Formats: sequence, C-alpha cells, structure tokens
Amino acid sequence: MRARRAWLLLTAGIGFGMLWAFEDAMYGQVWHWDPVQTAVFVLWCLLGAHLHGINGWGVGRRHWRMMPLAAVLAAAAVPCVMAVTRNPVLASSHRYVGAESWVAHGALGSALLVLALVAAFSGRGAGASLRQGGARSSAGLGLWLAQLCFLGAAAVAVVQLLLASAAAASGAPRPEEYKPFLAMLANLVSGGELEALRAAFEQWDVDGHVLARGLLPSLAGAGLAGGWYFFRRISVGAGRLSLLAALAVTGASAAWGGLMTRHYEGAGILSQQIVALLPQFDAVLAGCAYLALGGGAWTVFMVHRHGLRGIAPALPLLAIHAGVALALSGGLLATALNSYSQHEIVFDGAPSAWTRDRHGYAFRLVDLRVASAGDGGVGGAAGVHALTAIEARAPSGRTFDGETLYRDSRAPPERYDGPLRQICEMLDYRYARHMGRPGYLLDPLVDQGWKHAVQFWVSPAGVVEALAGRAGGRAVFVVVKVFPLISLLWSGLVLLLLGSAWLALAPPGGPARAEPGGGR
Repeated sequence: MRARRAWLLLTAGIGFGMLWAFEDAMYGQVWHWDPVQTAVFVLWCLLGAHLHGINGWGVGRRHWRMMPLAAVLAAAAVPCVMAVTRNPVLASSHRYVGAESWVAHGALGSALLVLALVAAFSGRGAGASLRQGGARSSAGLGLWLAQLCFLGAAAVAVVQLLLASAAAASGAPRPEEYKPFLAMLANLVSGGELEALRAAFEQWDVDGHVLARGLLPSLAGAGLAGGWYFFRRISVGAGRLSLLAALAVTGASAAWGGLMTRHYEGAGILSQQIVALLPQFDAVLAGCAYLALGGGAWTVFMVHRHGLRGIAPALPLLAIHAGVALALSGGLLATALNSYSQHEIVFDGAPSAWTRDRHGYAFRLVDLRVASAGDGGVGGAAGVHALTAIEARAPSGRTFDGETLYRDSRAPPERYDGPLRQICEMLDYRYARHMGRPGYLLDPLVDQGWKHAVQFWVSPAGVVEALAGRAGGRAVFVVVKVFPLISLLWSGLVLLLLGSAWLALAPPGGPARAEPGGGR
C-alpha cells in the first residue's frame, strides 16, 4: 500500500512538473533529460519494477528475489536522487542553489546498497527448501518480463548519469555538438560574457540522444509484455495471436517506420540524431497501442464474465496502463512532429497587421507595455518588464488572446546585436538554461487544444533597449511553436493518476486484490 502511494505521489509530481514546464517555464517543453529528471525517472522505474512483482509474491517462487531487489534499489535511489539534485557537477535546470548536502545523501544511498548486499549474501540460501516447483504461470511470466523492462530502463538511465559525472569529474572536454549556437554567438559576444558562456557550455549533462536510443528496446518491450499479459488472461489463443500481430507491426515499424516517420516534415526543433531513431519511436508507439488494446480487451472480458463485480479489479489497471500508453504516445508525437516559425513585426504602438503561421494560426500584437520591474526604472540596473498582448485565431476560426511576459533585471550585455540571443533561447532549452539566470523571464502565451497546442514566444528586447536609450529597434520577434496531439499526454496522465489513486486508496484486501495483478 505504501509503495502504491509513493507511486501516486511520484507520478503526480512528474506530471505536474511537465505541465508547469510547458506552460510557465522558459523552456517550453515537457521533458529534457535534465540530470535531475533522469534521476527521478530511475526512481520511477525502480518503483514500477517493485510494484509489478508484488502480486503473488512468495519466498521460493520463480524469480522471487526480483521484487525485494527492486524495492531496495528504489529505497537507495531516493537519497541518490537528492544527491544528484544538490550536486553542482552536472548542468541542471533543477539545482538547489547553495545546497551542500549531496555528500550526505550519496553516503546514505551507498550505505543502503551495502546493507542490502550484506543481507542478500547472508540470506543467499533462503527459499531453497521452500522452492515451489511447476511451470511458471502466464501471469507470473508477464509480470516478470515487465519487471525486466523497468529495470532495464533504469539501468540505461543510471549508466548515462554515471558517464556524465565521470566525464565532468575527469575534466574531459565536451563534444562540440553539445554546444548549441555557441559558434554563432561567439561572433556576437565578447570579453567576460564570452568567457562565461564558454565555461557554461563546457559543463556536462546527460546525453539525451544516447539515452533515448538505449531506452527504446525497454519501452517497446514493456508494451509488448503488458499487452500479451492482458490478452493471455482472456485465453491462450488470444495471447498468442495478438502477440504475433503485435510483433509483426512493431518489427515493421522499427524496420521501415510508421506514423512519426511518415509525417515528419523537418519543420520543428529535433536533432538529426533523434530523427534517425524515428522508426524505433514508431515501434514504441506500436507497443503502446498493443498495451492499451490488451488492457481494454481484458476489462471488457472481466465485465462480461463477472458483471459489475468485474469493474473494480479491472478498471484501475486499465486506467493505469492505458494512461501510460497514451501519455508516452502523446509525448513522443508532440516532440517528434513539432514545428516552429519565426516572424519579425514592426510595432509602432498601434495593433499590428495580422500574421499567419504555417499551420494556419493568425495573430497580431495589440499592445506592448514596458515599465520598471518595481525596483528601478527602465535602463536601470534594477530591471524592466514588458507585457505583450496578443490576439490570435486558430485554423478552426476560434479566437483567443493573452499576454506574454519578458522580464530582465540583469546587467545590460556588453554588446546588443538584435534579438538573436532570445531566439536561441526560444529554440533550444540548453542555451536557455545557461542564460536563464535569476531575474530573467521569457514566458509564452500557450493555447491548449485537442489537436494542437501552440506557444507564442515574444521577444520585445529591441524595443526595451531602444526605450532605455541603447542600440535597439522597434522590431518585435515572435516565435510560434506548434505541438500536435500533446493532449494525449495530458489525458494519459489524468487516467494514470486516477487509476493509481484508486489502487493507492483502496482498503487492504479490497477490490484491487480480487484478480491477479491487482497488487499493482
């Protein structure tokens, strides 16, 4: 029960963090494989492996050590995650400023692992006299395979964290491909600012490209194992036939590509290292679809067989697994198929002319209000903020409006060369992370729709500089980002949290245990 509640809180924290980052943070994406995010992902996977081993667990059963192993690793991962959060070695957007407790947290995590090894060695013969013979059940096999996928995903993430930390500790130079826009910006900045920028880009973080490549087999495997698990509980034939069909679709997607590969247009913000993996991402989509279909088919079977009594054990599991499938699919689709365009608009105080984006969104700037940030005047060291009012029309004809925020209390740059700095921030979160020091905000207007979510990023820096009496202009630059089908991510997270809350709050011995697998 405590593990279920921990899963619920951890999943809710990750989900709300995604929404916050997409809506309010200057990075404008749901996930970056930031070192702290990667460490939290490890904990989530370990806890998932533990939960999938609870059902029917007993000393002496096949692979019975897997569940307590995952539990111990999850317990040790908690202080290790805190150590990553507080360790300044790796570049991160989630750093605790001034925290020095990472050594104590790392020591606690290491101590838990050592104690676990001692306990495992001293009890290595436990269960031998109680070993239960017989063939492994289909339910046990499916849950064991799911545990392996969770543990495999956690191992891939841990390896990337260790490699990045080792590279940072050894002082190894960072490859040039991890330094977005640095070559271009070197022509625009100079002096101390350039040196600070170079130092910032030398700091190591997790290689999200390599991490994504390593996670794909585990993600696709989890979908196949989960879908087969549910279909097999309907009948042996349903399990075999559905698995053969799912393997064929998944294999074809991995070899020749599917939905994402065929709809990718190259109009968005996606590294070519990830573009090369789109067929494998399509394979993950196929696995997600199989998992959701299996959960739905098993739920229908349970209701048909047991009537209303079959709802309680089946519905929360369907919500959890279908929610995971939807959330993962929505996140992958929105990330891979996103697009952006940038526009230069001359603003003279009156509403600007309507501008149309490539996706059919039309917008105009209605007002631009520049004032002191409450602790100084325009051009003063204390800072300035600018609110830009926007009117927009969706392709469907629906209208909406809102404001974007620009706030800057940093010292003026040594050279101002137009809005290139802000455009770089809008397009790459890694550069934005280096530039996003305290006192600086660049927040978009976001419109969430079922088919698309669109962000309007506005850089009025030129106007602000002109009002401050420095070199600038009246041009306002707008970057429009469109993320298709991201509503699947939010819908999946809601389903996942509802199903997790049902199991976490169910009384012990209640409906969640009426059927095998209810312990999850």
